[in-house]
Amino acid sequence: MLVETQRECSDSNDFKRKSDGCLRTRGTRPCASVVDGLHAVQPSCDGMDLVTLKRRFGDKLLFNGGIDSHHVLILGTPEFVREETRKVLDIMKTGGGYVAGARHDSILEETPPENVLAMFDAIREFGSSSSGDSKAC
Repeated sequence: MLVETQRECSDSNDFKRKSDGCLRTRGTRPCASVVDGLHAVQPSCDGMDLVTLKRRFGDKLLFNGGIDSHHVLILGTPEFVREETRKVLDIMKTGGGYVAGARHDSILEETPPENVLAMFDAIREFGSSSSGDSKAC
């Protein structure tokens, strides 16, 4: 994560360490006043639905990641990678605050090079916002 320590939204000043992409723990939510960004967004983890994250926190947090490293990048075809990348971009780029990339800190070594290229090509093609804001992704 960009910020490893975040405070739970409560009346206390306690900090809670989050790990490996799971955002929801016993009904807590991140405090936008403490957390600036979330890296890496892993949609397969509990509480990491992209539509919900963007709707609830999109105006408060920067998101990084979201493109499935395993089922899409490693196991998919270039065409599947392109389509799934476009789906993630369509959800996350609206309003800015998103850095497109794999759901892990890096692209895993077993990822076929043609799938890496397909992801980057799709980001280049579909990554800008409809308003022309170059900061969208």
